[in-house]
Amino acid sequence: MEEVFNSQLSTVDCELKIDLQLFAAEDEGRTEDPTSRKISKARQKGQVAKSAEISQISTTLVCLFLLSLLGSYYLTELYRFIYTTISNIHAIDFTPGNISMIMVNTILLFLKITLPIMVTAVVVAIVTNMIQVGFMFTMEPLKPDLSKLKPSMSKIFNRLLISKKTLFEFAKSIAKLAIIVYIAYRFIKARYLDLLLLIEMHPLSSFFLVAKIAYQLAMVILLLLIIIAICDYFYQKREWKESLKMTKQEVKDEYKMLEGDPLIKSRIRERQREAARRRMMQEIPKADVVITNPTHIAVAIRYVAEYMAAPVVVAKGEGFVARRIVEIAEKAGIPVVENKPLAEALYRSTEVGEEIPEELYRAVAEVLSYVYRMRERAV
Repeated sequence: MEEVFNSQLSTVDCELKIDLQLFAAEDEGRTEDPTSRKISKARQKGQVAKSAEISQISTTLVCLFLLSLLGSYYLTELYRFIYTTISNIHAIDFTPGNISMIMVNTILLFLKITLPIMVTAVVVAIVTNMIQVGFMFTMEPLKPDLSKLKPSMSKIFNRLLISKKTLFEFAKSIAKLAIIVYIAYRFIKARYLDLLLLIEMHPLSSFFLVAKIAYQLAMVILLLLIIIAICDYFYQKREWKESLKMTKQEVKDEYKMLEGDPLIKSRIRERQREAARRRMMQEIPKADVVITNPTHIAVAIRYVAEYMAAPVVVAKGEGFVARRIVEIAEKAGIPVVENKPLAEALYRSTEVGEEIPEELYRAVAEVLSYVYRMRERAV
């Protein structure tokens, strides 16, 4: 009985595990900050950290301020247009040409009034977006992505749950509503007596009073809402960075892709060293002398007084390379001189193709002098 129960329990547990995997978090294990390459690719796709509310509220705020500055001008233009039209309406001959002229004048007045605000709104929207994300132009977000139509159980499950983002958006909406209601209540309460007198005031005076109160109310609300928008921006930036986080394996893979596979790089370096070694070996027959350790280190030196300021090391090596240098030198008839201190000093201080250091001039000069004397005797 116990065995049957255990087997059934194992079966249920297995089924639960399989089902739960459908809802496993896709970003599980993403603990590493995004690399600059991943951030750059995200920007190319239009995935940036920004708050739409900053642009909306800033644009509305600036346009309201501009409207307050140009309000008297707008009213004057409207009054002049309406007065002129009504005063001359009895004398207007409503022919197609005159009707067209009236329509053109109406459109020009409309553009004259609205164009400054529309241009300002566009400029402010562009500037606020550039402040948030920098200069960026991409058509990627407009491209159709059919992969989004593919059903995903994990995405469906995540949407059914109340996420942190959903809670934040809900709290933000409640905060905005509370601010608008509270400020509106305070304004109406403070100007309650003035509003009661509207019925006794001249229509134009009552219009200006209501417009003034509405403008002040809107400015205060927008100034407070901009604080919420700034908080929203920092939250969106944090969420954007979290969405781009990578696993340790992804970071390693990207590093390999950018820097190259270490195994391939080591092979390339080995081939480069081999090519350099072959070039070095080809220079040995041109040397004047090879100074050895005698078996561990070998340094080949060449000196042509006509165009060299000092002797130059044309080849050097230790171990097998040193023995190979000596073999090539002996085959080419290049003198091999044993001088352990000088060989070690040259090997440590000078690279292939470099002139020997000044402090070794005397020691090398003695060796070259000895080699030249040997050559003269051989001749």
